[in-house]
Amino acid sequence: VIGNVRTVHAFAGEERAVKSYKTALLKTYINGRKAGLAKGLGLGSMHCVLFLSWSLLVWFTSIVVHKNIANGGESFTTMLNVVISGLSLGQAAPDISAFIRAKAAAYPIFQMIERDTVSKKSSKTGRKLSKVDGHIQFKDVCFSYPSRPDVAIFNNFNLDIPAGKIVALVGGSGSGKSTVVSLIERFYEPLSGHILLDKNDIRELDLKWLRQQIGLVNQEPALFATSIKENILYGKDEATLEELKRAVKLSDAQSFINNLPERLETQVGERGIQLSGGQKQRIAISRAIVKNPSILLLDEATSALDAESEKSVQEALDRVMVGRTTIVVAHRLSTIRNADVIAVVQGGKIVETGNHEELMANPTSVYASLVQLQGASSLQRLPSVGSSLGRQSSISYSRELSRTGTSIGGSFRSDKDSIGRVGGEDGNKSNHVSAKRLYSMIGPDWPYGVIGTLCAFVAGAQMPLFALGISHALVSYYMDWETTQREVKKIVFLFCGGAVITVTVHAIEHLFFGIMGERLTLRVREKMFTAILKNEIGWFDETTNTSSMLSSRLESDATLMRTIVVDRSTILLQNVGLVVASFIIAFLLNWRITLVVLATYPLIISGHISEKLFMKGYGGNLSKAYLKANMLAGEAVSNIRTVAAFCSEEKILDLYANELVGPSKHSFRRGQIAGIFYGISQFFIFSSYGLAL
Repeated sequence: VIGNVRTVHAFAGEERAVKSYKTALLKTYINGRKAGLAKGLGLGSMHCVLFLSWSLLVWFTSIVVHKNIANGGESFTTMLNVVISGLSLGQAAPDISAFIRAKAAAYPIFQMIERDTVSKKSSKTGRKLSKVDGHIQFKDVCFSYPSRPDVAIFNNFNLDIPAGKIVALVGGSGSGKSTVVSLIERFYEPLSGHILLDKNDIRELDLKWLRQQIGLVNQEPALFATSIKENILYGKDEATLEELKRAVKLSDAQSFINNLPERLETQVGERGIQLSGGQKQRIAISRAIVKNPSILLLDEATSALDAESEKSVQEALDRVMVGRTTIVVAHRLSTIRNADVIAVVQGGKIVETGNHEELMANPTSVYASLVQLQGASSLQRLPSVGSSLGRQSSISYSRELSRTGTSIGGSFRSDKDSIGRVGGEDGNKSNHVSAKRLYSMIGPDWPYGVIGTLCAFVAGAQMPLFALGISHALVSYYMDWETTQREVKKIVFLFCGGAVITVTVHAIEHLFFGIMGERLTLRVREKMFTAILKNEIGWFDETTNTSSMLSSRLESDATLMRTIVVDRSTILLQNVGLVVASFIIAFLLNWRITLVVLATYPLIISGHISEKLFMKGYGGNLSKAYLKANMLAGEAVSNIRTVAAFCSEEKILDLYANELVGPSKHSFRRGQIAGIFYGISQFFIFSSYGLAL
């Protein structure tokens, strides 16, 4: 929806979009509620097993002590070590599962890396021709798309494209016209038959070299979120300024580029959103011809344009087609009237060939029928191939670029400083929201919060009471047998009761907080989505408001709010219950030792806080850094045909690798400093133990 926000606004579909989004969110709410209950039962079961295990150990240890197999201290130490080792193994379980998940995730990754692609084979065995005339032949080609192997697109398809001629392909939708372009570019391989370039099978030619001889202009020009200059240089990375200017002049793009404040350095926005359709197409033409290709492929290059834009773009195409082998996939038959050869594609085969006059001479021909359907009279009024050659464009460009000086986040850049400008002014300002406002978002669900809070207090108080029971059991081992039996039985029953209570308390706590968290997420996402759609169209042109970034924020920001306001609050409330219960028990047992240990708290807390603050700061920087890399990768994948056609894979990989250099360095430094802070905090903890003893 966000990616097509102009269409949504044009048809006043904001309310409908919000309703559809809310309906989709309700499904996640139900699943989230179940997940909360499952989490509570899981944690409760773990504590239940702990209580029951200690009940058994306390009882069995009393038997061991009574039979003089070991004294109370030895038995307790052994029991404690065994239990702690078991807990450590339990804590390691998530890490073990991480290894399993990593192995599962690695399989498709390595499968993709090691995949024997066409480009790998071609780079090893492909040939390069010393000269390219541009004579292309299809001989008995059979082809089906990999996604639809049972649907034959071509069956013994034959086509001869003379060197230096303009060949137009016409036919109904789905007849296979655009497939010809894809096969020449070797986006796909034919199942059988041969495609020849100057009598050489293109499968025997170096793939990168082959694509460098071809210029491609699609119906929808794929522009990257960078400058006009960088977009053109994707056609030839090492192009000189003279070659760049020549391409711009031939495509007539200079007529509007010269009116821009930054000219070639003007940013075009995400998917070229700051330019009109005609302007984008002329930049795409410049990109296609900057390398002076021998072959030009025009895949319905003007079909998506209005009449005025089509006229100017067609005039540009007329100029660049001179002296090249040109294949035109035509939607409007009026644009190919003067083509040297017109080939009619029907049912995966060429059914008619000839020029316009020859095909129109037979009124029963397929081509004549197509012309009649579109209106033969339009042939005299609209521009055609070759008819406007040498004519100067009279179109006026009234649409001005907004925010031309901004840098586009996540774009393909060659200027390293542009990375630092992403979020430059706004990024340095931290906009804080008060905790009161955050927690006001969960106000409508306060009954769930009250019950969940009480359960969290009880869950937190269990461990201090558990420690009290264990220490009482240790003391009872040094009493007479009857007293030991009585005290141990009391402790065992209390532990068994605690096992039942802990399952109930954790289940209720996480269920209620889960409901509250899911309702908060639903509420925040709905309000945020509504607010996004209320913005004016110009707001979406800003560098921080691209569709990918807004979608990412819709997903991550609401989840982050839930994590802070609900999930972290659950842990905080449990810790409050634990601390309060611990201090009450400690002061009742021995207030002097309690005060001594409390004196070391500032050091212990400062170590933990320093570690957390450091990790938090670096975590945020890493997330932003990886977001840029992810946006760059997403832009490349969405325009993969353009990337492949202009052999820009290595350029994009270099840009992507550069985006990952910063996060890699930060991660290494983060690990080192985090380890130091963790060591300091552990030092303070063990020092406090020594002081208390």
